[in-house]
Amino acid sequence: MSRDAEITTLTFSPDNPCNTTITSSEGDVLYNVVTEITKKTTYTQVRDADDEVIASLEWREMLSDRVTIGDRRPVPFSDWMKKSMIPFKEQVSFVDEQGRKYRWKGIGSGRSVELYSDHDNFSVPIARYHRSRRMLDSSQSSSDPEKPSAGPMASQYSLTPTLTDAQSITPTLTDARSVASVARPRVVHTPGQLALLPRALEIRDLVVLSLLFIEKQQRTQGGGASDNAMVGMNSAVRFAVAC
Repeated sequence: MSRDAEITTLTFSPDNPCNTTITSSEGDVLYNVVTEITKKTTYTQVRDADDEVIASLEWREMLSDRVTIGDRRPVPFSDWMKKSMIPFKEQVSFVDEQGRKYRWKGIGSGRSVELYSDHDNFSVPIARYHRSRRMLDSSQSSSDPEKPSAGPMASQYSLTPTLTDAQSITPTLTDARSVASVARPRVVHTPGQLALLPRALEIRDLVVLSLLFIEKQQRTQGGGASDNAMVGMNSAVRFAVAC
């Protein structure tokens, strides 16, 4: 994506395509995604900032999921999102109301998924989704009051113990916990984020909806790379209600 172009970033909290809140960089809620389980079916609804349902996805185990966009008639997901017929091509395509064609690439693996448009023959991405990931927290410094410093802890032990100084080389339970807290860094999760160029903002709803439903397909089938990926429909249902 071009560094010179203005980029709009949306945040998915949590990074769960079945249950998430999507906010702008200013913190405004743009979309709410909720999945409900009934006796007959499981379905995911996407609501906009006005709390209007703009799309829904009916989960089906044996057949293709069914997508409803606005007040249009439901269609199979496989008809709405066309998978590439070329082996090992991890991409799907769709068209907007004006007949313009788009492709999501990299949907099967990795930490990011990119959207391309036919206006430049699919050469430059107009949107990129960075999936949630785990990383070490670098914000804690040696001055952190909750982080034990090496000096005081080290002073509790004798570097040259004598025969009568047995306790100095036998750390207590409290000492052991202190050592563990120093040795074990804290792991944090980054949120899922969608970066959009102005060209993608023209069809923002469609970009968000297609991404959500593609990610749902990948993760419930075990193909997603997020920490929230699940395998199998039974696990998928648990995944849907977990957040």
